[in-house]
Amino acid sequence: MAGLLVWLTAAEWKINDPILAMALGGITWSAYSYIRLNSLHEDHVKVRYRVYKNVYRLILISVFPLSIFVLAIMLPSWWWILLLLLPPAIIVLLYPVVLGVISFRQIPRIKSLMIALTWVWLSVTIPAIVYVKPWDMHLVSLHIQRFLLISLWLLPFDIRDMKFDPESMQTLPQRMGLAQIKRWSGWVGFGLQISVLLSAWLGWLPVPLGIAWVVGLEYLHQLTICSRPNDDALKTGFWIEAMPLIVFVTYLITSIYF
Repeated sequence: MAGLLVWLTAAEWKINDPILAMALGGITWSAYSYIRLNSLHEDHVKVRYRVYKNVYRLILISVFPLSIFVLAIMLPSWWWILLLLLPPAIIVLLYPVVLGVISFRQIPRIKSLMIALTWVWLSVTIPAIVYVKPWDMHLVSLHIQRFLLISLWLLPFDIRDMKFDPESMQTLPQRMGLAQIKRWSGWVGFGLQISVLLSAWLGWLPVPLGIAWVVGLEYLHQLTICSRPNDDALKTGFWIEAMPLIVFVTYLITSIYF
């Protein structure tokens, strides 16, 4: 769904560019495959994802180089690719690394932060650089909105994995408890909805896209409310990861009437 997030970012600037969306989506897909392959030694990961091991390898062999090639066509030089992909690449490479008795991602309070910053960089910062967008209040606001969105998007996954994640990781659901984190996500999501509508009112994004984001945020909030620590991993992951698709479809429908 990373590709859809990139496409929605471009749509906010009234740009229709599926090529960049597919390239960055492929790179993100490849990063996910790398992380899964390097996490198969963990029992709960092996049970869930070992059947896809060869698929992950195929993605790394085929999708990753193709995505890099497409991105190279859109940029002035290979140095730009190195500069743009270096920050997320470092985080992805370190994510499954084991430091002593714990992995890098199990360092307290760092897992969600790393993921959120990486997704913001890939889905907002890189498109802004490729499209040469000015660093004005609109772009700053979009970065903040996307960071909060990804943080909320991660909550159902963290709730689902509470029984697997060590207590030392100190994820938000572990620190705040289920009831409090769900109340917190509701207030943050409501604030984001107001922020999106304000952005549409200011003319920073198309009105249909603002409505679509409000619908998507409400969809995400309802999923978070229904999340439980014993939820099925693949089923839950499908519905959670469908959030950008909900926004995309809603945007297409609302565009007909506005």
